[in-house]
Amino acid sequence: MIQVVAANPVVPAEPLWKAPSLAIERATNWDRVSVAVFRRGNGEGMWRNPWHRIVLSAALIGPIAQSFDGGPTRRFTLRPGTLGFYPAGIQVGVSHGPGRVFQVLQDPLLYRDLMAEVGGGTSIGPISDFADPLVEQIVRSLALEVGSDPADRLLVDGLSVALAVQLTRRFSAAWKPQDPEARGLSRERLWRVLDHIEAHLGEELSLVELANVACLSPFHFSRCFKQSMGVGLQRYVVGRRVERAREMIRRTTEPLAAIAQALGFSDQSHFTQVFRRETGATPARFRAATVA
Repeated sequence: MIQVVAANPVVPAEPLWKAPSLAIERATNWDRVSVAVFRRGNGEGMWRNPWHRIVLSAALIGPIAQSFDGGPTRRFTLRPGTLGFYPAGIQVGVSHGPGRVFQVLQDPLLYRDLMAEVGGGTSIGPISDFADPLVEQIVRSLALEVGSDPADRLLVDGLSVALAVQLTRRFSAAWKPQDPEARGLSRERLWRVLDHIEAHLGEELSLVELANVACLSPFHFSRCFKQSMGVGLQRYVVGRRVERAREMIRRTTEPLAAIAQALGFSDQSHFTQVFRRETGATPARFRAATVA
């Protein structure tokens, strides 16, 4: 039986979906990207979304009958690892068997800004079945972040931009070859960004926020920051948080839970996991060795 699903957590803008039984394993929304892993049942469906939709088949699904905006029907089979891209606003009618799907929804403004930066021009899609190892890897990485506690906002932002870049590079005539090496940030812009990171180290930082501080697009800012600092933005921020934690452990008697909270970690367990990954020791052992 067809269900009409409204305010679905998979969909950030609450469009109506007609779909067979839908079982959402996990889903998370951020400002410009939404990621979900779900299973759908056998039958017919229709959906239209105000965001671009990228889907990755996690299992064999087929045969599929699919049409766009009421046009001709196309029949095909999705193998595991097959991808699809469906631009915002297109109405997709589909009939197929049950399957498990990874889904990423992205704000079209991300693509519009990217295309304007690389030369402007055409939009993308729809593309029902294609293979791209890099796109598949990015989608799977985003799905893993949905399963983590908490998801790393800067990592999610970076993966979302990388996904838009790869899809634009492959499918849009707007893409023009970029210089192999991005220029670094000017000294003034770099200092502004680093000062902002230090002042807000205990808060949730986003790529868009830091790009705005630098007065650059997220895509351009990411490339320039890495060129200037030698490491990516997410790695730099994690390193600074851990270094600040080391200083606080050495110089204060604050409980480790309080230090974790002050530096933006969700809880002491998350703090311990990151600290041990970066230093090889837990915060408790590091404090014990410092006191000794």
